[in-house]
Amino acid sequence: MDREFVELISQKPLVPVVMVGRIERSVVEALLWGLEEEGIPALETSLATGNIQQHTWEIARQSRLNVAIGAGHGEQQVILHHRDLPTAEPLFTELLGGQDMLIYRRLGANAARLIKGNPLVFPEDDVDVEPQVQKQEQTPAAPRRIEPTEELVTRIIMEIVRQVLAARK
Repeated sequence: MDREFVELISQKPLVPVVMVGRIERSVVEALLWGLEEEGIPALETSLATGNIQQHTWEIARQSRLNVAIGAGHGEQQVILHHRDLPTAEPLFTELLGGQDMLIYRRLGANAARLIKGNPLVFPEDDVDVEPQVQKQEQTPAAPRRIEPTEELVTRIIMEIVRQVLAARK
């Protein structure tokens, strides 16, 4: 890992975005767009090889904001990791290769929302938003703000408990 990159992410309030292998620029731009919409800066880096979950978790641990996003060509995954989660259990995992850039934009927005303590955005929450890849001449709409309801809080807690229990098996 680049020493300068690690120093920057440990000192500045930004989300590190690590790409392992060749990742399409449109995926990275969608991730950055989601972060930008929520007002959180990012810093990118690339690695030639390695395990995306391991690298992203390690970077999240070194990040001042305790969060990192990773995209791995070999694993064909884009993940959002938090330093307090088990290495092999990122908070969100999306597959690479789809044409729906909204998935990656939502993941970037959720990284920012996790940092700010705002409600997360789920696929069923942005039904009316068209993917950026299909309408590149239009500016994508921002994800809707979701008021924290008991149902949403329960869904989040259940997902965290599921991941913790799965890690203990």
